[in-house]
Amino acid sequence: MVRDDLDSAGSLASVVGTGTKLYLTTGLGGGGMVSPDTVTIAETGIGNLMKHIGMVEGEIVPPRAQGRSDTRLMQLAGADGLVLAGDAGIYEPFVEIGDAVEASQPLDQVHDAEDPDRRPRQLMAWRGRRASGPARARARRTRRLRRHDRRSTCFITGKPLHDPEKPGEIPIEAKKQKMR
Repeated sequence: MVRDDLDSAGSLASVVGTGTKLYLTTGLGGGGMVSPDTVTIAETGIGNLMKHIGMVEGEIVPPRAQGRSDTRLMQLAGADGLVLAGDAGIYEPFVEIGDAVEASQPLDQVHDAEDPDRRPRQLMAWRGRRASGPARARARRTRRLRRHDRRSTCFITGKPLHDPEKPGEIPIEAKKQKMR
């Protein structure tokens, strides 16, 4: 995921971003949930990138060699790509990571744990999006059914940065974004 710096002050991204160093990081699922499969994907991906840029020697391990689909480079749609809970409660997702989503599509809902009879609050994709915002994207992260607070990021969406027919080709806009 190529993203604008949306992290708060003091985070790894904001501290490193003020200097001249490049950094690599990975998200491991969020919500306090990390699986052995997620760790394998992260280790393989960072190892492949280090091999690609010449930091270490070795053969790049393609996702298909591990029984996975090809990697899709995505662009976070700024703050419009984040869906925050808005209310504390129990989170229930409607879509899976990788599913195509469209504007105003219900992505998930939050149940009020203090008042179970209250109707759940549905969270929508790009609820207040501008006309120039994305019309379609893919789910990149979602939470598991669990309790969370009103500031929790429940959902992240991204737009593909390349033509699926040309998986190795990165568009100029993405190359510029990566060089910032």
